Amino acid sequence: MALERYLSADLSIFLLLILLMISVMHRNKREENFVQERLFHWICLSTMLMLGLDVLFRFTDGGPSRVLSYAVTWLYFVVEPLPMVFWLCYLDYFIYKSVSRLRKRLYYMPYFVAVLLVMAADPFTHWIFWVDEINRYRRGPYIAFIVLLNTAVLVLTVLAALTKKRDIEKRYFVSLVVFGMIPLTGNFLQFIFVGTILLWPSVAMAVIYIYIFIENQRDAKDYLTGLMNRRQIDARILSRLATLEKQGGFAVVMIDMDGFKSINDEFGHNEGDRALVQVASLIFRAVRSVDRVARFGGDEFIVFLEEESESEVVKVIERIYGAMEKFNGIKVLPYRLALSCGYRIVLPGESLPYLDLIHQADQNMYQVKKAKKAAGSRV
Repeated sequence: MALERYLSADLSIFLLLILLMISVMHRNKREENFVQERLFHWICLSTMLMLGLDVLFRFTDGGPSRVLSYAVTWLYFVVEPLPMVFWLCYLDYFIYKSVSRLRKRLYYMPYFVAVLLVMAADPFTHWIFWVDEINRYRRGPYIAFIVLLNTAVLVLTVLAALTKKRDIEKRYFVSLVVFGMIPLTGNFLQFIFVGTILLWPSVAMAVIYIYIFIENQRDAKDYLTGLMNRRQIDARILSRLATLEKQGGFAVVMIDMDGFKSINDEFGHNEGDRALVQVASLIFRAVRSVDRVARFGGDEFIVFLEEESESEVVKVIERIYGAMEKFNGIKVLPYRLALSCGYRIVLPGESLPYLDLIHQADQNMYQVKKAKKAAGSRV
C-alpha cells in the first residue's frame, strides 16, 4: 500500500525537486529587477508547498490517523490560493511595472479571504470535504465553490494578458497565456476525475515553462529598463537590412531624454534610474507589438518600426510625445519628462550601412534638440 502511494506521488515529488533547483538558482541570480524576481521566487515556494501537501495528502488519505488526514487536507485547501495570488501579482507587475499599483490591487485579497472563511467553517459544516470512517477524503456538497474560485482566478490571469496584448512582446504574451491555460486544464480534469490531483503538478509545469521562456530570457534584456539591449536591436536592424528587398522598408527612431543630467544632479542617480524606467515604459506602450524598443545607452533609446510611410512614423512619434505629456499631466514625479526624437526611414533599393543609418537618425534627433534649445525649451 505504501509503495502504491509513493508511485502515485512520484510526479509531485519530481516536480517539487525541479522547482527547488530552480528556486535556488533563481535566488543566486543578480537582482536587477528585484520585485519581479521576488514575486517569481514566491510563486516557486508556494507551488512547492502545495506539491508537498499533495504528497502528504496521498500518504495520509486512508491512513491510520483521522486527525492527520483531516489536518493535511484542510491545510491543502487553505494554502491553495497563495500561488494564484502571487501569480496575479507577478502578471500585474510584468505588465505595468508599478509597485504602487500592486499595493492598490485589493481584488487579490478577497480570493484568499473567501477561501479562509469557508475553510474556517468547514470542520463544522463539511461544505468542502469530510473524512469518512476509514479516514478517506470525501468531497463536500460545495466543493465546486473552490473549483470555481480557482477557475475564475486562472481565467482572470488569461484575460489580463489578452487585454494587454498590445503592450506585451509576442513571445512573452504566449508564455503568459500558456501559464494560465495549463493549470486551467489540470483544474478541470481534477474536478472531473475524482481522486486525482492534477492542478498543482500542472501549475508546477507552468512555473517551469515561465522560468524557461521568461525569467531566463530576461538575462538578455537591458538590466534596468527590461527593454531589448544594444546587441539585440543591432541584430534586428542588421537582419532587416539584409532582407530589405524581400521584406520592405522600415524606420529607426532615435530618442534622447531632455534634461536627464539635471534630474541626476538635482534628485540623485536613483531618481535618474527611476526616470529612465518610466520613460522606457511609456515608449514601449506607445508603439505597436510588431515594433521593437531598446535602450541604446545612457539616456538614449532606439525604436525599430516595421513602417516605411513617413506619415505613420510621425504618428508613432506623436504618440510617444503624447504619452509623455499625459504622464506629466498627472504629476507623479517632481519633474517633467521630455524627449527629443529623430528618425531615418530605409526603403528598398537603398544601400545604407548600419552605422550610417544610426548616425543619420541620431543627427536628426540632435537637430530636433537644437530646435528646442533655440525655442527656449529646457533640454
